[in-house]
Amino acid sequence: MTDTLPSDFQVRHLTLDDIADLTQLLIANDVAMFGESDLTEERVRTNWNSSHAHLETDSWGVFTSNGKLVAAAEVDNTAYILFFPFASIHPDYTGRGIGTYLLHQMEQWIVDHLHLTPENARIISAVATSDKNSTAQQLFEHEGYD
Repeated sequence: MTDTLPSDFQVRHLTLDDIADLTQLLIANDVAMFGESDLTEERVRTNWNSSHAHLETDSWGVFTSNGKLVAAAEVDNTAYILFFPFASIHPDYTGRGIGTYLLHQMEQWIVDHLHLTPENARIISAVATSDKNSTAQQLFEHEGYD
């Protein structure tokens, strides 16, 4: 398991103060994959506010030593039965172990919260990525996801 990031990166939970930087990160990924983006800061804020994730405990931001947000992740869940891990790594920062690190953080978060799952419930963790994101597809395959 990748428990640490390279020393030139720091990780912390995201806050609403990070919304502008997160929006720029998501736009950079959209442009790299699809050639354009229609994301706005307001739309990202609305999505965060409607999420079941609590930023202060269920999210991670990876920052360079000069404070640039280069990756973000969160685990959204419904009643601790249905888990949706989500991550976005800036295209200029792939291949450095950041995605693997964040995936493991999200997996551990799910394990740490299983005690909140209702008794006899069937648990589902669903990951998804664009068919244009071969890096994420390879990561999921390497980590045992179908």
